[in-house]
Amino acid sequence: MASKTRQSPGLIIMATKRAMKCYNITDVEIDTLGLAQGLSAFFFSVGTGLLTFCFEVTKDLMLVGGKNVETLALHFSVNHFGFPVAIGFYLLGGATFFFVGSTVRRIKRESEQC
Repeated sequence: MASKTRQSPGLIIMATKRAMKCYNITDVEIDTLGLAQGLSAFFFSVGTGLLTFCFEVTKDLMLVGGKNVETLALHFSVNHFGFPVAIGFYLLGGATFFFVGSTVRRIKRESEQC
């Protein structure tokens, strides 16, 4: 039994030239961008967790269908506290995400070609 092997055409490497840019960024800006990105991820994750919790509680309360005092109190607190706080965390996450993007755009705009 003879085995046949096929050869691939290989990897073609093309040389390109790119214009180098020097980005003037300070240590404080690097730390601020890192912190803002971390905060953005934190706000989005807490908002997602809280929103998921609120949806699960609302779903469970709809399936139970009870109208006792504890059920109504939990439903009221989730609808009037949980959802707005989750939306607030999403807004904070979006604001910090926008802050990072605008800072990077400002750094690019103020930098010069080397």
